[in-house]
Amino acid sequence: MYIYQELAARAAAGKPVRVGLIGAGKFGSMFLSQVPTTLEAIRNDIHIVMVNVEADVLVGGLLAEEARKAGVVYSMAYGDQPALTCELVEWARATGFDVVAAGKGTKYLTEYHASTPDTVWDY
Repeated sequence: MYIYQELAARAAAGKPVRVGLIGAGKFGSMFLSQVPTTLEAIRNDIHIVMVNVEADVLVGGLLAEEARKAGVVYSMAYGDQPALTCELVEWARATGFDVVAAGKGTKYLTEYHASTPDTVWDY
């Protein structure tokens, strides 16, 4: 199910997403300073939209489970690498492709963008 459908279903049920936490600081160390206001948001029925992939990798699974138990939303923001990867996998599966792996496909150096299956191992 896509996020629009989930949001529409929540709105129809009288439980729209009203509050989102955007960003948790710089990398995992800064996330730690947000722990009290994050895990507290969940306890107070406040939805969380995380844009810090490092923090999500560190404790995203735990936060998602706590949010599920509390009946609130814990989600990565659209546009972050994990969200874009998930969207691409959904699209590929919906169009009939068998997805065997997914992840970030380029590095930050421009010359890596021209990499092909024949040259990737040289990088």
